[in-house]
Amino acid sequence: MLCLACVDRKVDEGLLCDPCASRLRGKHPLCAEQITCLVEGSPERAGLLDEWGRIHPVAEVTPIGRQLVAGSICIAEPSVSRRHAEVRRSGDSWEVRDLGSSNGTTVNGRRVDGRALAHNDVITFGHVSFLFVSDVSAVQNRSFQAPTTVKPAAGGDDDEVIEETFSGLRRAALSFFEPSGGGGGVLEIDGRSVQLTQIQLELFQVLARRMLDEEGRDERVRGFVRSSELLATLAWDTPKPEDNHMKQLVRRVRRALSRAGIPDIIESRHGFGYRLSVLPTTRAH
Repeated sequence: MLCLACVDRKVDEGLLCDPCASRLRGKHPLCAEQITCLVEGSPERAGLLDEWGRIHPVAEVTPIGRQLVAGSICIAEPSVSRRHAEVRRSGDSWEVRDLGSSNGTTVNGRRVDGRALAHNDVITFGHVSFLFVSDVSAVQNRSFQAPTTVKPAAGGDDDEVIEETFSGLRRAALSFFEPSGGGGGVLEIDGRSVQLTQIQLELFQVLARRMLDEEGRDERVRGFVRSSELLATLAWDTPKPEDNHMKQLVRRVRRALSRAGIPDIIESRHGFGYRLSVLPTTRAH
């Protein structure tokens, strides 16, 4: 069986040969579960093919973005805007339109506002790429198995992991006690408390605030704060904080939680940053 894209190399399983599949893999690992097709009714013959060989059919007008709405293709990835772009029929052809997204839409590497699509064009929304397929009926009978997880890139930090399963975030009561004199404070989690330094307490406050601010967002990607943002906003005791300072801070916090008998509630994910692994209800004192 020949590769759907190049129609040259043979593939034993799936739709794409390795070189063509590599065209769709972004800089950051992505889970198959982060892409959800909600197109209903009778979709058109065209579709978007992801890196796992899954066809996502499109309707006459198909919104693309992080927003989980009926009729859309939802991409739960930070580089994709809530309303990022749309794929639509234009007469007998198809086109893609960017909707003012933060990170843009490209076709075959060139940024576009509106662009006609041809079979095998690579469309990239933010950092997530698809192959445009003009006639999905040609691949309906071709079987494949899509993996459900992607491991972090080789050489990544030991703390950076992607969960193999996801059953939702649990709720936890968080309270912050900051004495007027400064110098740190106490974090209380579900009735257990731990003494933290000022920057450690700030880290928890930033992560809790982000998780609360993103209420309604898909819990699989809700609440992440990139390392670059934490390096820019926390009160570091060094003039030029770097990634290693961030990793050391998280390790110290995890040790403090462990000594207090509190489970680690800071999750780190390659390409996303850090977040709380719980849904907080917070109080400050």
